[in-house]
Amino acid sequence: RPAVAAAEMPAQVLLSALAAARPRVCVVGAGAGGLIAARMLREIADVIVYEKEAAVGGVWRVGAPVLYAGLITNLPKQIMAFRDSPFPPTPPGTPSFVSAAAVGAYLETYARQHNLGGCIRLNCPVESVRRVVRGPTHERRVWQVRAGGSDMDEEFDAIIVANGHYNLPSYADLPGAASFPNRIMHSCEYDAPEPFIAQTVLCIGARSSG
Repeated sequence: RPAVAAAEMPAQVLLSALAAARPRVCVVGAGAGGLIAARMLREIADVIVYEKEAAVGGVWRVGAPVLYAGLITNLPKQIMAFRDSPFPPTPPGTPSFVSAAAVGAYLETYARQHNLGGCIRLNCPVESVRRVVRGPTHERRVWQVRAGGSDMDEEFDAIIVANGHYNLPSYADLPGAASFPNRIMHSCEYDAPEPFIAQTVLCIGARSSG
């Protein structure tokens, strides 16, 4: 493929050059970010999406560990929706803040409506990524990706990492925490209020989850 100095080219010319070259693009993660990336890039590239879970949706998929019982979004659905794919219409007076299940269903519907299933590989976690050079003069650089327990690498011209940042909890380093006699838990472990009835609870952190 011809070398392209992207920074020196107008956007439309760059898109035309990419479309002519038809690069292969790897997208890691089939949540909201991965789905929209796959849909947009398919117009100019051959796209493969690797998703480690058995369904699309990322943190919004049914059964995701970060979803607690009764979770309602803190953004209205009109803002959360992709520009050309609004949430399904609801009766007048229905709240704009929807359930986690509604968001998960919306993302699944989005993937079906735009025929993304053919480029998404479920139950296929990415295990390694490395940069290699190709060509007699090493003029072409590609990414080698190994995923899903395979012993074979696939090569891509570009990678989009869309795996989010809610998978692993971040614990504060609190002096004395190791000797605290009662339970210490991260907000991602919370599911329902009933276990805390009649208890005194300290919440550390005052952002959305706090």
